[in-house]
Amino acid sequence: MPVRDYLNIKKWAIRILGVILCGLTVTAQATYYGPIDKCVRIAHAPGSSLNKPGGLYSVLPEYGTTGSWTGATDTNYVNMNIPNPNVGNINFQPVGTVLSSAVKTFLEFAESGKFSPEQVLYKCPANAENSIYEMYSTNGDYRWGGREDLEVGLYFGMPGVYSTKIKGLGFRITNLSTGEHFSHIWKARPLRGLDRDQYGNILLKAKDFSNIKIELIRIPDIHPNGNTSSIWSGYDITGKFTDAQPLGYFAVRLPLSTNLNDLNGPTPGLNHKTHYPGWYTYWPATIGLYKSITIERLPTCLVNFVTPTVTFPRIGVTELNQGAQRIANFSVTYSCQSGANRGTGVGQVSMFFLPTAESFKLAQDLSLAYTNLSTPYLLSENYYADTTAKGIAVTFYNQAGQQLQFANPDNYFAAGYNPARIAPGGDSSGSNLYTMNFEARLGKIINSLPDLTVTPGRYYATARVVMRVN
Repeated sequence: MPVRDYLNIKKWAIRILGVILCGLTVTAQATYYGPIDKCVRIAHAPGSSLNKPGGLYSVLPEYGTTGSWTGATDTNYVNMNIPNPNVGNINFQPVGTVLSSAVKTFLEFAESGKFSPEQVLYKCPANAENSIYEMYSTNGDYRWGGREDLEVGLYFGMPGVYSTKIKGLGFRITNLSTGEHFSHIWKARPLRGLDRDQYGNILLKAKDFSNIKIELIRIPDIHPNGNTSSIWSGYDITGKFTDAQPLGYFAVRLPLSTNLNDLNGPTPGLNHKTHYPGWYTYWPATIGLYKSITIERLPTCLVNFVTPTVTFPRIGVTELNQGAQRIANFSVTYSCQSGANRGTGVGQVSMFFLPTAESFKLAQDLSLAYTNLSTPYLLSENYYADTTAKGIAVTFYNQAGQQLQFANPDNYFAAGYNPARIAPGGDSSGSNLYTMNFEARLGKIINSLPDLTVTPGRYYATARVVMRVN
């Protein structure tokens, strides 16, 4: 073979090999993931190239949505308006009185309401099932946001109640998935049974986080340690709540490395005051009330006495089905501050009868409630127990014979129309003291639902009487 031809062949061989090597190099740069080996934060737009199938951060539309999100900055929330609290004279508003409350869904307030239920916030390996937690705490490194030395509720039997910057006004946040109150000590909720993608990867979505209940509670005007200075006992403020610092947070605890036993995020049992890893980018929600409420200090009224027990004579199923009732009377005595304006309008003091939360929920389940506001029926506790009478309830009437409503105990603070508001009246016995008389009737519930068929058994229920400024 001529030398020239041999060299040409060798050169072609080198060129071909070069093409092959170049192709191998390109292939190595295009990393393909199916099952992933660590948790990653998902915060890209749906049209991002990161959503290409098989990518580490990809989420296909049939498994969820993606979107950019900021995290738990100080005021990154919306829809936190709750009924305005009236901080009244402590002689008419005992310590521990709930002045306002509201239930908020995570999707309502988190990330300023921008999350959709199916939005994926984190993507985790299939075998990280037991390593993913929702974490929650108060803003324990801020004096008026739930710091340990301002947990004044410990002094009057209400753990989890912390001072706000407003004199006499405390707050408490409850995680409605666990029933636990937020604390300056981090708490954890295991997140299990989450959605998965085509490779079995776990998808932690906005819909998986807990809803909350916020309560504003009357606390002592002076900190229980006796220090009367404003830095301990708060400021005598009215008007808009302008403290921009948060009251609480949601965070996550999960493995961000390939070691699934090495979890990142807050550690349960540690104090938020000095422990806040991952803030703010890796935390999905802030809780606060900045400019969401207006503080009022209007004269109010206080319930002094209620007939403690109302007992009805026995009645048979046949009588009940024929429309018979048993009737008993009871009374409520209350007193008012000088200048208190009684009525059902804005700024006036109203009276409410409240069933237990379980009783009201049952009324809703049995289609006996007026939207989310009230029900005309006081249902028996343990309604579905074998020994409880079914199909009967107690109704209340005023002295004019008008039927009254029982208010939703978790929503009676709400502004606007509420059929359960009662204009306080009654006979005066001097010194702004009044007595109102009422009638309670035990009878059949007029409804055709199977669960409301009258059956024999025992009836027992509890109702509270409260008064508040609307």
